[in-house]
Amino acid sequence: MGSGNFLGHALPAIFFVGFGSFFLLLTLKRCRDLQKAARVAREAAADAVDDADGFASPSFADAYLPERNELLILRCGRLLMICSLVGGAYETMGGITRDLGFFHAFAHQALYLSFLFVGAVGCLEGKKIIFMGAHRYALTFSFLLQFVLWHEHAIMKEEPADVRVHMLQAYVNFAAFVIFAYATYDPKSVFAYVGGWAVIVLNGMWMFTAGLNACCVEMLAHAVGAALVLEALFVASMIVLCMACFLDPSPSNQRSNVEMKQYSVVQTDIEEGLVLASAQ
Repeated sequence: MGSGNFLGHALPAIFFVGFGSFFLLLTLKRCRDLQKAARVAREAAADAVDDADGFASPSFADAYLPERNELLILRCGRLLMICSLVGGAYETMGGITRDLGFFHAFAHQALYLSFLFVGAVGCLEGKKIIFMGAHRYALTFSFLLQFVLWHEHAIMKEEPADVRVHMLQAYVNFAAFVIFAYATYDPKSVFAYVGGWAVIVLNGMWMFTAGLNACCVEMLAHAVGAALVLEALFVASMIVLCMACFLDPSPSNQRSNVEMKQYSVVQTDIEEGLVLASAQ
């Protein structure tokens, strides 16, 4: 009982995959809602103006970043605290039932405590007791702590494949630390927002892989890195596929018809000026 078996890996993995996927799907829904609202407004304005083609979709960053839904933050904070307490209790009982002591899985207990801290910060933010966006700082701190824990956990392993599995788990958490750290620096970065949740999903998927390696699948040492690459490509491909299937092309990457007409007028004026200057 504990993180040395498949179930001990699967419990936190389910949480990571579920939590990250929820926010990725929420992001997709919010982008679709913004585009639908812009489309309705553009159609409504078509009868009132000569050209409504320049009506662009509102910015996702301006509408939702940093997260402004206090109720969502509060509920996620509470859920995170509950899941952390359940996971910590599971690890503790694993040591007690096997007569290995209360702190047998101390590293795993510390991991859950770090997320309990994030959940507590989210609850305080959701209740407007501390500043907006505090959960990002807490997540940044938490993933740095997890990098330390997973790195230490990796170097105490003996099997080469097991060492690499846990070392790559540490690197994934370090990547999450870097992304969330950038998100605190630039709260309006959509890349950091989506990338953070994507890495959390990848973190959970790799925990499943670690669980399979612990119980029933003997991974080859030279294939461990390739397995992580394939999982990362899968997550990235799913995000790109959802964007391609459910979202319109971003207007920020395209010139609207109005902008193109204005650019054409300016270019024509410049060309006429050059012709007159050369004639004189």
